[in-house]
Amino acid sequence: MIRKAIEMPWYGNSVPHGVLDVMRGCNISCRGCYNGRASGIKSPEQVKQELELMLSMRQLHTITLSGGEPALHPDIFEIIRYVRSRNLRVGMLTNGVLIDSEFVRRGRDVGLDLILFHIQSGQQRPDLPTNPDFVQLRKLRDAKGKIVVDGGLTPGLSMIAYRRELQEVRETVSEVLVSPYFNFLLVTGYADIASYGAVSGDIYSGMNTDQPVFTPNVNEHPDHVKQSHFIELLTSMGLEPFGFVGSSVDANNPRWLLYSVATVRNHDGSTIVESLVPGIFDRLIIHATRLVLGRNVFFYKSYSSAFVFRLIVNALTGGRFYQNLSILLKCCKRGAMLVDKHMAFQQAPDICPDGRIVICRDCPDATILNGKMVPLCLSDMIVERNRTMYRA
Repeated sequence: MIRKAIEMPWYGNSVPHGVLDVMRGCNISCRGCYNGRASGIKSPEQVKQELELMLSMRQLHTITLSGGEPALHPDIFEIIRYVRSRNLRVGMLTNGVLIDSEFVRRGRDVGLDLILFHIQSGQQRPDLPTNPDFVQLRKLRDAKGKIVVDGGLTPGLSMIAYRRELQEVRETVSEVLVSPYFNFLLVTGYADIASYGAVSGDIYSGMNTDQPVFTPNVNEHPDHVKQSHFIELLTSMGLEPFGFVGSSVDANNPRWLLYSVATVRNHDGSTIVESLVPGIFDRLIIHATRLVLGRNVFFYKSYSSAFVFRLIVNALTGGRFYQNLSILLKCCKRGAMLVDKHMAFQQAPDICPDGRIVICRDCPDATILNGKMVPLCLSDMIVERNRTMYRA
């Protein structure tokens, strides 16, 4: 099902995204959290140094601020301002507890672009009951999304997927496709990172673990999600991958699946959905953009007029001609709104029998640790730890 998908040209220094891990410590607890360090805060100066080091390694377009809970950082707006000053898009991954209209206003004023909310079941948080149902989750997400949209920024959703609870992924995908607020979704497959043992290496030399092969293997954890699970689920929903990122072992083995979906939201609240497949134009525009800008694009805010043009050219250059035409005709109805939705599905690392760890190719979600680029999800398991990295 990925045969038509574009292999994203994110190799080596052309990877357009990185993560700044600004602190440890959080105001909620999540079942699938990979954070293993004690609470602590990086100084703005150290965060800036890590960004400059990352810029020396990558032609960055977008930086995501993460943690811990980055909204707890006392200097978060200074950090956002600095990242923006380096001509970068700025996103923040947050549980959303501290995100209100004032936070959004201040973030917008210093250059924040995207707020990605991690709000799902399995969290202990002050703004939800202990075991929330999907209606309660959606109500809170919508409230946070509205605050961000009203403040002039772009909201998105993030979640961890568990193999035995893929129905929650289905519900969340369906929610995003009809949402008036959320046009971005990031889904990360669960892995029992704490069982991976002591990890060493970096994304360039390779990641390894001292964990011996044992039964049951960490790759066979009952909640460990592989891309085949995502593909099966999304295919059943009529969605087809638009692009992918391969693995550190096999460039054709997808570790990221990227979906682009055209939706028409009618004035009566109904929504029409059509998954896009890439055409020749889409492949050309990716390479042309890099030639013009000198870097690949990671995050962008879609506009209806530009999306109409893209749908037309996509249909004429190998996309789904009749489906695209149908979407374009339906968006001409009075009160209808055409929206471009984006979704990314990530598979967590696997361990090979020889101790090698299979990660995403050149890891688009890498961060800086001890002067090296390492996958954010494995960073707390790295054996070479700099204990002065955070201030108490």
